[in-house]
Amino acid sequence: MAGLTPKEYSSGGKQQLGGISKRGDGYFRYLLVHGARALTAWVNRNGAVEENSWLQGLLERKHYNVAVVAMAAKTARIMWSMLSHNTEYQPRQLAWHKVSQSDEVLKKS
Repeated sequence: MAGLTPKEYSSGGKQQLGGISKRGDGYFRYLLVHGARALTAWVNRNGAVEENSWLQGLLERKHYNVAVVAMAAKTARIMWSMLSHNTEYQPRQLAWHKVSQSDEVLKKS
């Protein structure tokens, strides 16, 4: 969709990932990356808060530009999910962390 996934060069069971694929709309990718760059610069200046602690951790482990592209890719996935499910942005909802009461009752049985 946006060309922010890594290119893959695999052979003989050995997986090697390269730079971003750059497939898709270049202007859309440009906007995503520059938005992510602005957020990343803000996090560097002001420190992490709960909503961007993932990005702060990534900045501590990876090169700055790698973190920027990862944030752009994450933004693209969030946008795709909102559009495909026709929902509004819900910043604190963690899909892997949500457990409904009916699920808890089933686990106790």
